[in-house]
Amino acid sequence: MQLQIAIALSKEEHEKIDEMMRSDEVRLQLALEESQREAERMAKMEPKTVNSGQLTQSALDDLLSLGVGEVG
Repeated sequence: MQLQIAIALSKEEHEKIDEMMRSDEVRLQLALEESQREAERMAKMEPKTVNSGQLTQSALDDLLSLGVGEVG
């Protein structure tokens, strides 16, 4: 009788662990799918460039002092 109880408890515990693992796998799969959608969305976006008309003279001077925009 004790053996049957122990087996039943062990089986119940195993089923709980299996359910938790399935739940974790589902959440992981959803997160991976969301990440993939976000990566695809970001890949479709055009890279933003800054129009020189939007920069102040000070910002342009800073960029030029760093060598940004130099040909060569």
